[in-house]
Amino acid sequence: MVGLLTFAAPADAAGGGCFPRTGGGFAIGVCSSDNGITVFGDIYIDKLGFTGSSCYVTYQIRDWTTSSWVGNSSGRQACGLGHYPNVAAGKVAGHMYQNRARVYVNGTKVFEGDSYYTT
Repeated sequence: MVGLLTFAAPADAAGGGCFPRTGGGFAIGVCSSDNGITVFGDIYIDKLGFTGSSCYVTYQIRDWTTSSWVGNSSGRQACGLGHYPNVAAGKVAGHMYQNRARVYVNGTKVFEGDSYYTT
């Protein structure tokens, strides 16, 4: 008997999660979550691409219900492997949120990726 093996896609509602993204030689887990009161966004850089003479990362939380940015990383952070800590924003019931990460090398955006949604 031959069977079909399937895997469930990660849920993209009510809790977010980390979405593994690649681009520009970078591999980054872009994450979002919430505790019912606060929405959080963080990232994990697993692989660095070309970093040039200047490389930095930014990430921020977007409230898609109001089309506004509601939480930002503390400015530009130097590129490096590992975890970048949470940014946070107050959660409004019924709103949909997503974390967006960007990497800039020598002033040019080389990567942009979004997390799963959290609602």
